[in-house]
Amino acid sequence: MTQKGVGNSAPQTASCDQRASTTGGGNGGITGYEVIAGSEVSGNALQIRRETLDCPAGKRVLSGGFSLDSGNVEVDILESSPNGAGTAWILRYLVNGGGVTEYVGHSYVICANATP
Repeated sequence: MTQKGVGNSAPQTASCDQRASTTGGGNGGITGYEVIAGSEVSGNALQIRRETLDCPAGKRVLSGGFSLDSGNVEVDILESSPNGAGTAWILRYLVNGGGVTEYVGHSYVICANATP
């Protein structure tokens, strides 16, 4: 009985060329960076919350998130993304802690003047 594919070998080579370049002639960049905290939120667990945090006029959103300040709960992030225009951060999250555990937290958005 002859086994096919046993003991066969083939030479393999691989290469990787990674290069980075700037666009826009070096005139682009980020200025006016700021972190904006949303209103403090509190309540009992097992609540789904949705928040939209806007950047100041003329600024673009870079990122956003949620910070749990106190409470023995888990926060399940269901949505964390920029809006279609890139001017606000949308958060939707579930606070999970057995239904009676209280918590305090806040959302935030990071904004800047950004040009391509």
